[in-house]
Amino acid sequence: MKIGEAFYQRIAKPIGMEDFQPSDGFYFGGPLSIHPAYHFEITARDMARFGLLYLRHGRWNGKQIVPEAWVEKSSHASEMVQTDGVDRGGYEYLWWADSGGVHFPEVSLPGIYSARGNGAHFIFIIPTGTWSSCIARTTMLRSRMPKPLRKLRIEGCRSTRSEHNSVIW
Repeated sequence: MKIGEAFYQRIAKPIGMEDFQPSDGFYFGGPLSIHPAYHFEITARDMARFGLLYLRHGRWNGKQIVPEAWVEKSSHASEMVQTDGVDRGGYEYLWWADSGGVHFPEVSLPGIYSARGNGAHFIFIIPTGTWSSCIARTTMLRSRMPKPLRKLRIEGCRSTRSEHNSVIW
């Protein structure tokens, strides 16, 4: 089974992603690595569902979709990543996590973790306090969004810029 199809069958369908299709995944190579990356083109509302799945420790409607141990390991870094002498936070299983009080340089909330994709695609998980939340953001240009998504963005989402699509749960 190909990666896009596996993600669709095992995660996207069970959590009710509305826009993702198996063809939305593709390999991307370049000069920095002999190993190609696998990218998804994914909407903010589907990213928010994925983030909410992690906020719920991998469970959706009473069913364990992602193993809880995987979510736990993803969300807790074992060591700090540094570049140019600056602490950047921890990194585990493709997620950036709070490490030593740092998530972003000079910014952190206890327990915060995030997925950060190419082109300023973000999923932030804030699991602590009375306001546990998931925030997803993509830079998909509004003019390139399907019409139903443009309507969703205008009616149901907050955004810092008119060309960005953000979902906050």
